[in-house]
Amino acid sequence: MSDTMNCFSIDIEGFVGSNIESFPIDRKYQDRARENYEIEANMDVILVLLSDLDIRGTFFLLGRLAVDVPALVKKTAEAGHEIAFHGYEHRRLFGMEREEFGKELGFANAIFEEATGIRVYSFRASDFSTTASSLWTFDILKRSILSVIQTYTRRIFWKHMVFSVRRRSNKLIEVSPSIAGAFRAMRQLYNRERRHL
Repeated sequence: MSDTMNCFSIDIEGFVGSNIESFPIDRKYQDRARENYEIEANMDVILVLLSDLDIRGTFFLLGRLAVDVPALVKKTAEAGHEIAFHGYEHRRLFGMEREEFGKELGFANAIFEEATGIRVYSFRASDFSTTASSLWTFDILKRSILSVIQTYTRRIFWKHMVFSVRRRSNKLIEVSPSIAGAFRAMRQLYNRERRHL
């Protein structure tokens, strides 16, 4: 048996909703019900494929999906996948206020727990938005719901990115998945932290 651990995660979001802050999108394409339908259809395919391959992963879901399509969130958890938080509406952290972000996290944790019966422990920022100007979010994350943050922050054209695996003073474990070998350390730290929650 190999000592190699493979980690697998997917961000679950719609194209329109995830790009609304990136470029202008005509209102005729902003149809949340249609986007939810497309997400559900795609998730059905993904869940069957992963089940057939006996693969479990972490699904970073938008909080609104636990309100709009709670059965999808529940089905994903029941299939043995970790449910994680990816923002409520796929907004960038550096565009949010502290109080707004804190309320969003509290609400998201409650609705995910209601949909699945499981507490959420992981978070991934939308659009690589963990930057030097949004580091304040770590303290809110720790106070609100989480012990592990997965951040994708590697964008060449943005300055002051967070690029490390480290235990912060507030006991959050910050991991940039672009760092080779970090996943094994993250899983070990994650398991140890969950035992102490």
